[in-house]
Amino acid sequence: MKKILLFTLLFSSCTKEFVMNQCDVSKYYSSSKHNTESTFKNNQREIFTVFSLTDFQQLYRDTNMSCLDVLSNHFYCNLCFENTSNRLISYSGKRINFSSELNLMQFMDAVLGEISQMDLGSNEYESFIGVE
Repeated sequence: MKKILLFTLLFSSCTKEFVMNQCDVSKYYSSSKHNTESTFKNNQREIFTVFSLTDFQQLYRDTNMSCLDVLSNHFYCNLCFENTSNRLISYSGKRINFSSELNLMQFMDAVLGEISQMDLGSNEYESFIGVE
């Protein structure tokens, strides 16, 4: 039991360390929002993207919210901009890759589509739809 607890603590702290090793701190946006209902090892998601912070200032579809606001405030995502690929790391640590050929709106739709299929993500998505 002690070994399992130790492994869990090490793996949890390694996830954030892994992200910071993969992302230049000047290109990292840390959300102030944490999902307190998450029973997974993480209470925030990590998104690596080929897009820039400026790109994410665009409004998302027919909302009055920027793409950054949608992901960071409604879906508890930290973002690493100007990366070599597009990927999402879920609360559980699962990595989901997306094509780097997508435009920003296609990428946003793909990310929200994946999140909406997740246990906690489906509730977050329903809440987001209600806010729109």
